[in-house]
Amino acid sequence: MAFLVVWWGIFLPAAWRLAYHGRSLWLKAMGRGYVLATVGIIVGGLTDHVYFNTQMGLCFWTLGGLTMLCKKLNEEDD
Repeated sequence: MAFLVVWWGIFLPAAWRLAYHGRSLWLKAMGRGYVLATVGIIVGGLTDHVYFNTQMGLCFWTLGGLTMLCKKLNEEDD
């Protein structure tokens, strides 16, 4: 449950703000990539018998960390 709180409460809103309010194209691309990755995880989870394996978890946390770093960089530009 804590995983979903972090995902939907912290990472996804940060990515959404980056996707539409990023100060540069690469920050917007990072946010949009995370939002689309979330859609991919949801769709993949509906068709895969292993919803969230180790490799997917590593990719998720790495991408989540990068998204938060990009959000911080975007805020520093203000």
